Amino acid sequence: MLVKHPKTSLRKWIKRGALVAAVFEVAAFGVTYFGWSKINRDRETRKHLKENYPFILEVYYRTSELIDSTNQVRKVDEAYWKAISTPEVTLMEPSRFIKSLFWLTSLTGFGYILLLTTTPKEEQFKKVSNDYPGVDKFNKLTKQEQLLAVLEKASRSDKPIYRLSKEEIDKDIRK
Repeated sequence: MLVKHPKTSLRKWIKRGALVAAVFEVAAFGVTYFGWSKINRDRETRKHLKENYPFILEVYYRTSELIDSTNQVRKVDEAYWKAISTPEVTLMEPSRFIKSLFWLTSLTGFGYILLLTTTPKEEQFKKVSNDYPGVDKFNKLTKQEQLLAVLEKASRSDKPIYRLSKEEIDKDIRK
């Protein structure tokens, strides 16, 4: 059956266009509202916008200052980010790292070779260390340790200590 009053195609396009525009406007309003509220409440979101989309953050700041001329959000954010900012770590270039590693190992090896060649042997060390004044304080045992050493040597000798002469005691026991 035929429609009594058929709609023109222009009228159909206008109605559909108005419906699409209304849906688009509602969606845009929702995105804008929730985006604005998230930017307004969260400093981390503003930092993310500053790093990735600075033009959006600039629009936010200007709109906030237009609405309220005493708005200090920009200054507060910049002061906060400046206070918590950490310096960027720059890594060394690979060629410079290899050169540094080469010099480190070569100087360490050179130092080790010098240590081996200049360290005196044990006999030389004892000879040199005994020549210094005051070394007897460090090399001699305490009186108690000396007494214990003499008693230990006396206990190992064949004759009792009271039968030994002073020269034998000095020669055999008190070496």
